Amino acid sequence: MADGTADNGVLRRTAMQGALVAGVGIPLLAACGSDDDSGSGSDGSGSAASVKTSAVAVGGGVIVDKTVFVQPTEGDFKAYSAICPHQKCTFTEVTDGRIRCGGCHGAEFDAATGQNVVGPNGGSPNLPNLSTIDVTVSGDSVTSG
Repeated sequence: MADGTADNGVLRRTAMQGALVAGVGIPLLAACGSDDDSGSGSDGSGSAASVKTSAVAVGGGVIVDKTVFVQPTEGDFKAYSAICPHQKCTFTEVTDGRIRCGGCHGAEFDAATGQNVVGPNGGSPNLPNLSTIDVTVSGDSVTSG
């Protein structure tokens, strides 16, 4: 072992480099993992969100936890995930019929359809459209999931 090899012929330097790569690489791979919460509520939050119908203005919407509730026309309630498909930031507002990701990159989506209408940083629309989440209207409440 005076030549720097371990008992199995592996150089100590090679073993140390492998340990270093594993120590750095494994946490990086974990950080690139999926945000998919399989088995959770359809909005990815793990539970249903709820809001009073009166809180969702016609032509507007509200963000509750990880859900965006909108009412494009009188009595027509829809919900979307409040997580932007671009950089996974939470949407910041629903105004003028648009769902906006103002905190990250300025993308905008049509609140009635979920269609991407303004891309990141004001660019051309190039993001996936938002998927709707099923809603249930019961009395004066709207519930997702």
